[in-house]
Amino acid sequence: MFSDQVTQEIKALVPDYRVHLLEPKKIVNWDSFKTDVGILFEMISVSDERNGMKNLIENNPQKYSNVNNDIVRAVNQFTKGDIPINEDKEETNMCYAMQTTREEARSEGMETLMDTYTWLIFCGREEDAAAMMKKENSELRERLLAEYSAKVNHDGK
Repeated sequence: MFSDQVTQEIKALVPDYRVHLLEPKKIVNWDSFKTDVGILFEMISVSDERNGMKNLIENNPQKYSNVNNDIVRAVNQFTKGDIPINEDKEETNMCYAMQTTREEARSEGMETLMDTYTWLIFCGREEDAAAMMKKENSELRERLLAEYSAKVNHDGK
């Protein structure tokens, strides 16, 4: 299996094992995986999709209700996730963890939105504050939230 460029001296020092690689993003049938490693690979396979992991967990809560903590850590590592781990037990209920994470994010988002609204009012920008709260003004809201964030980061709140 070594290329012709590898010397006999090197070949003698290194075992020539066949390596089998799995590409999670190319697997379509997850039923053949009987261990939690299948959960890891399946999570990796949908990690680029906007709601991929959320949909997996919500559509099969029984499968994700008791996942080994090492697998959850690996999911977080390989997907750049932030699923909280139940350190009191050996397993984590990923359904509960995902719901908790979403609720915390929603709460933080609401707090930032209200802080931005208050800041705009304080700055005499009542029209921007009112417009930002309208659902259809998402671009304006994003711009004003970024402006507020930059101001807070610059001033140290």
